[in-house]
Amino acid sequence: MDTSFDNQQATQELTPSAKLALMHAQAAQDQDSKIESVTTLSSSALSGDLSVGEASEAQEAEEEKEEEVAEPVREPAPKKKAGLDLNSESAFPSLSSSSRPAAVSGWGAGSAARLKQASPTPSGSPHTPATKKVRNVVTDTLELAREDQIANQPNKPLGFKSAAESIKQVMSKTSTTINASTSRAGTITYLIQGKEADVAKAKREILANLAVKLNVQLEVPSSTQRFIIGAKGATLKQIQNISGTRINVPKREKADSEPVDNDDEEAEDVPVSISIVGDAEGVKIAKAEIMKIVGEKTATQTVKLNNIDSHYYPLIAGADNKKVKALADELDVKIRIPTFSVIALVEADNDNEEQATNKAETSIVISGDREKVQQAKQTIEKTYADLERVCGTVKFEVNKRQHRFIIGKNAVNLMDILEQTGCTVELPSSTDASEEVIIRGPKNKLPSAMALAFEKANSVQVQVLDLTRVNKSAADQQKHGQNLLRYLTYGSKLKQLEAEHGVQIMTPRGSIAEQKPVLEFVGKEESAVEQSVQAVDELARSLQVNYFGYADIEPHFHRHIIGRKGQNIQRLSEAHAVSIITPDEKEESSEILLVFEGKASELEGLDQKAKDAKIKEALDAASAELTKMAADISDFTSKTIKVPAKFHGAIIGPKRTTLNAIIGNGADNQVFVKFGSAAPSGDKPRNADLAEDAIVIRGPTEEVNRVVQEINRVHEEAKHEDFLNSYVTECVIPAEYSAHVIGKAGANINKLKDDLGVKIDIEDGKAKSEGTPAKATPKTDKVKVTIKGIKTNVEAAKDRIMALIESLADRTVTSLSIPRQYHKSLIGTSGRYVKKLEDKYSVRIQFPRSDASADASDDNSSEVSSVAEKSSTDEITLSGGKKGVAAAKAELLELYEYEVENNNVVTFTFDAKHLPHIVGRNGAKVKEIKDETQARIDFNKPVDGVVTTSLQGTKQSIANAKKAILEAIEELDSQVTETIKVNAEHHKRLIGAGGRNIRNIVVEAGGSEDRAASMVRFPRSDDSVQDEIVLKGDKEIVAKIRAKLEQLVADEEALVTVNVDIPRDEHANLIGRGGSNLKALQKKYNVRIDFPKAGNASSKEPVTIAGLPEDCEKCKADMLSKVRATHEMLIPRKHHVAVSGSNGATYRKLRNEFNIVVDHKGETEPKANKKTGALNGSAARIDTTEGSDDFNLEIIENEGSSEEGDITWVLKGDQKNIERAQKYIKSLLKDAHNQTHTGYLTVPQSMHRYIVGRQGSTISRIRGESDTNILVPNKDGDVVVITGTRAGIAMARDLILEVVDKPKNRD
Repeated sequence: MDTSFDNQQATQELTPSAKLALMHAQAAQDQDSKIESVTTLSSSALSGDLSVGEASEAQEAEEEKEEEVAEPVREPAPKKKAGLDLNSESAFPSLSSSSRPAAVSGWGAGSAARLKQASPTPSGSPHTPATKKVRNVVTDTLELAREDQIANQPNKPLGFKSAAESIKQVMSKTSTTINASTSRAGTITYLIQGKEADVAKAKREILANLAVKLNVQLEVPSSTQRFIIGAKGATLKQIQNISGTRINVPKREKADSEPVDNDDEEAEDVPVSISIVGDAEGVKIAKAEIMKIVGEKTATQTVKLNNIDSHYYPLIAGADNKKVKALADELDVKIRIPTFSVIALVEADNDNEEQATNKAETSIVISGDREKVQQAKQTIEKTYADLERVCGTVKFEVNKRQHRFIIGKNAVNLMDILEQTGCTVELPSSTDASEEVIIRGPKNKLPSAMALAFEKANSVQVQVLDLTRVNKSAADQQKHGQNLLRYLTYGSKLKQLEAEHGVQIMTPRGSIAEQKPVLEFVGKEESAVEQSVQAVDELARSLQVNYFGYADIEPHFHRHIIGRKGQNIQRLSEAHAVSIITPDEKEESSEILLVFEGKASELEGLDQKAKDAKIKEALDAASAELTKMAADISDFTSKTIKVPAKFHGAIIGPKRTTLNAIIGNGADNQVFVKFGSAAPSGDKPRNADLAEDAIVIRGPTEEVNRVVQEINRVHEEAKHEDFLNSYVTECVIPAEYSAHVIGKAGANINKLKDDLGVKIDIEDGKAKSEGTPAKATPKTDKVKVTIKGIKTNVEAAKDRIMALIESLADRTVTSLSIPRQYHKSLIGTSGRYVKKLEDKYSVRIQFPRSDASADASDDNSSEVSSVAEKSSTDEITLSGGKKGVAAAKAELLELYEYEVENNNVVTFTFDAKHLPHIVGRNGAKVKEIKDETQARIDFNKPVDGVVTTSLQGTKQSIANAKKAILEAIEELDSQVTETIKVNAEHHKRLIGAGGRNIRNIVVEAGGSEDRAASMVRFPRSDDSVQDEIVLKGDKEIVAKIRAKLEQLVADEEALVTVNVDIPRDEHANLIGRGGSNLKALQKKYNVRIDFPKAGNASSKEPVTIAGLPEDCEKCKADMLSKVRATHEMLIPRKHHVAVSGSNGATYRKLRNEFNIVVDHKGETEPKANKKTGALNGSAARIDTTEGSDDFNLEIIENEGSSEEGDITWVLKGDQKNIERAQKYIKSLLKDAHNQTHTGYLTVPQSMHRYIVGRQGSTISRIRGESDTNILVPNKDGDVVVITGTRAGIAMARDLILEVVDKPKNRD
């Protein structure tokens, strides 16, 4: 490419003064000895050595030489578009005119720099006309008009430096060479030479220092504000860095999380004015970048739909949001439909009800291309309108405890119902006592959705155990129940029971646990649920009230009592056989629960009193020791200081960083601080027990005093405005420790930044993060660490870094050679043993690289890694404090010696094809062998079809393991695979309900029930061959299964169908409730029974029985024997009411006691005549007798039905029972003839017991003698009712009065 032509073109586009300056630069680069006219900015010029007159003379000399330079520059151009006219007065004005005032230098009055003045340029923004590259050096020009120069402004900013000083600083800072020339119009042209990046930086520096700053207002839509700012202001910072301007964006009136208003349509874009301050060129760049963002973001739209009932959200979205996802994919938009109803409440269980409610109230939001968004909006609104037209609701009640089974885990059952029926299920919240369930969806789908909801609700068995009722003798059953709940939920007791019985045990949460401690047991098998309830109940009953004790200790002592990793509590529990359960820190409770857990053998042979004494002794001893431990921490104190609540946030700091810096963070923190104001972090609501300005500090006295002093200091600093400004400090650390300070991938330094909210910079070049390969660092090298942030936090960060350096100085690395075969034993399962050593001695232990999977830690330091790489595969590397490394090394050697003495290793090989069978599914088979033999078994990768197995353990355990493996191989060799052809129509019967039949066949043949599916494989629906059954397993077992299947198929083909005529009204009796009787018959005779469908067949359609001939006949005979006999009785209609009894009492007695059902062949039952008067009314009363003031008898004639004729009573049941029922009904009919009147005898309640007599003897005698029926009220009332003839009632009255008038009864 001809660069000379490009340069020529670029040159001709320049202004005259720029062209002249460029000619000077080209002449200087070509080192033309004849041209020496360009004056560089020398140190003498910058220092102001020339006078104003000398500068003027130099300027004239330069102008004369410029004319000589111009011609050679134009000669190389092959083609001239617009030549440079050196005679042009406009380009090169004459200097001879004395009437024109001299131009004022742009460098200021105080500097007499030897700067060449160029031709005048039109006023305006700084101009950068061309750039010329010579090798790696770039030449560029920059023009600054007179009116754009700060030096020419009447009011200069504070601290403004002269042009000479600024240019000198720019050249030093950017490593460039800058030449300048000034035209008569005052325009300065800067010629800048250097590397491309340095030249660009120099131009920005010149404009920033010397150009007048503009303040431009730019209006943008408010919706684009957050995009201009970017995440954490990143985009805005980038624009400012590129343009060198300062951009002020007004504060948004609402949070970024609110992309749209509450309107149905897109939120109105209010114009927002953005201020851009900078030079003209920078402002132009900033405006272009901002408008680019605005252009991109205004092409999209976001709308809200709040006119849609949220109950229809799931129907619009579809199961698992399939419908809305399809719509979003089709139109390439984003659609957010919030969760509703139960799904929202499920989320509320993990968060809080208020948040869930807010989610449920959120509208549908659509965002994307404007046109596509409108299409999506119209589609959703049309779908909603269609749903409103076709949908309905049905309400029903389901036990509250079963609601969560309708929901399912992660609402999977709700999605299943929605998928299958297109209906949604709405349930009340868990805190609402309502049991109502609402199904919403297409009206024709509501019944199936309702049935499916009931199926989900009843899919599991649920039982409840109320712990308050376990021990009814407890004085405070509520408290005892709470204690039981705390004990059962402590540790893994309930989890063990869950695993044993295959159930889930639900515990109450939060305040519910304090109100009513109950446990819910959930499982698929009722027997498993009952067994788990029984197991927990037995455990709870074994813990009597005296098994529980308490220790009252202030909450701030609990952490110290527990000890590191619970060591103190574990020691106390083992010493006294007592479980020690501390409350959660959030509860701030001082009550520590103690539960006696002594072995039953320790209490054997003791009477109850001695047992109680022993339990009390253990609990008192544990409580006393806990109290003593708390008392020993006598150094603890509590102080309350007053600090205005408005400063609490500054003391706590962002994300508690300042407070962490004050009190320390982690397990070593011994101080508790509580604020009276609401916590700024939102951790807890305001503490009503404390004054708003109060701060409570508890802990060791020395630490409390220090924390109080620090809080007061931060308070004083927070009063000053500069508190929030950054505080910077520096420290120097050895370079060899920088990797440890940084951590792997910056983990350590990032944690320190997050904990304390500071910025930390470590000197580049010498510091490397852990895991980064680096050359060995000389120990004499130092690294500077700079920390910036709030002063308190900065000082805390510095202290932590220096403390880490001190611990690293004590660090040592050593290695230990132990044969590789013992490494896994030393590491332990999942690194358990080696991690325990690391925690115990605060060291890091690294095994050879090939054992990396079992290393105790993946985060190995570069120092340890370098040692490990050099070591052999037998060497173990230990690093840490010198004492800890020595102790860990000694213990590893002890473990190694133990392994050598007790562990033997044997290897053998077998065919690789047997490996899956030996390992088993998910390793179950090999795990079983390991558990039985207590041997360690390792399989190497197969090589050439052979697997090498390593057995480790005692000689006996190795022998047993090898024998078990070889037996498994032998068993596998005896396996066969056979195929049997069976017509597909027989498969269902062979499999049975839930696979029951085939499992029984496999078990009978000697196989395992769990392996039935793998031993007998029926063809799937997509298999090409549908009549082949594959049998796989042991030869003998497969032969037995084959024989059994062939027999069953033969029996199946010999099946017959038998018809039996059974009256239609007997069908329900034979089917039974829920089909129980029908299922029993089918199971008993191994047949299939089909009843005609109700409403579809005539009453004469027979019942069919399908099965083997002999089975069908037996079943038929049994069914006919169950058909009930019938007998008809005629009862006078006027006595029907009396015989049937009050509210059908006679019907119920016949059904319950005689197993007889009564109907009336469709005849209408007569009703009793209405009474015409009250009890004391004269219309119904026949006679009134008053024997004394205490007794009164009223006799009323009974009024039965006035209907004439008879009503038919049809009795259905067993013949013998029918005969018994006939006698009973006849006795009732006789009584109805005799009981013509009813007497109401008033007898004081206190006398009733004499009328009844011992075990009812007296009243039975009176009934027999008077031939009446006597009813004495149980509790309330004084009236005794007597039914019979009028004479019989009178006799009964006399006999009753005779009883109550006896002297011994009257006293």
